[in-house]
Amino acid sequence: MVSEAEFNENVQDIDDKTTEMNDGINKCIDKFNNNDWGMCADDDLIEKIGGAMDRMQQVFGDLAIELGQLASPGWPFWFLESKDSWLTVKSELSGQLVYVQSASASSFPASQSWVGREGAVYRDMPGVQADAISGVVGYAGSFATHLGDHGLQIIDLWVDLAMAFIDYAQLVATSVGNFLSADPTKWLNIVDEIITTISNLVDFVQGIVVLVKDKWVQTKSQMFTLENELADLSGSVAGKWPTIALLS
Repeated sequence: MVSEAEFNENVQDIDDKTTEMNDGINKCIDKFNNNDWGMCADDDLIEKIGGAMDRMQQVFGDLAIELGQLASPGWPFWFLESKDSWLTVKSELSGQLVYVQSASASSFPASQSWVGREGAVYRDMPGVQADAISGVVGYAGSFATHLGDHGLQIIDLWVDLAMAFIDYAQLVATSVGNFLSADPTKWLNIVDEIITTISNLVDFVQGIVVLVKDKWVQTKSQMFTLENELADLSGSVAGKWPTIALLS
């Protein structure tokens, strides 16, 4: 797993590369719009380039919307720290079970000698309480697993995004550089490159959308698993902590 510092660098790199890509695309569009194409007789090619520029701007706008919906990853390492806290709870609770086992002579010797009404009411309480604690131990473990998995999932998503941007941002930078450095009249010779760049941008945006949706499906699956585990009320009394009043 990446460190927190590496993760923050990846997130910042996504933001930087998005800005750079947007600036480059806008410069290409401005250069195209501000060029005097009057000397060029091939109106069809000029229209094709103009349409390609519009498409590139539209698709990049779609990417900006998708990234905007993600907002920011926040601080996923909080989930990992919380996971450790719940594991500590699980450890401490499970360590107490030895003291509250049913009919444990060492922990509750009175449970061996209680008779009459008191015996009937209190004799089984250690075991009942132990069952209830076992249920809470399971909850603590479920919370720990869910928080850990969710934190790692957020980190993995943004690392995957960063890796995708590393490859594609370089491709866009190269193509944009070629467009900006070339004489606009020569753009007619690189129409295919412009179209290919836009096609790659479309594939890139679609890949980002699929990546985000896949992660969301995984998150929902984890949430359903947690809900299922928390629905188990074993050890409780109709969902409540066992007390003498409830057991009497």
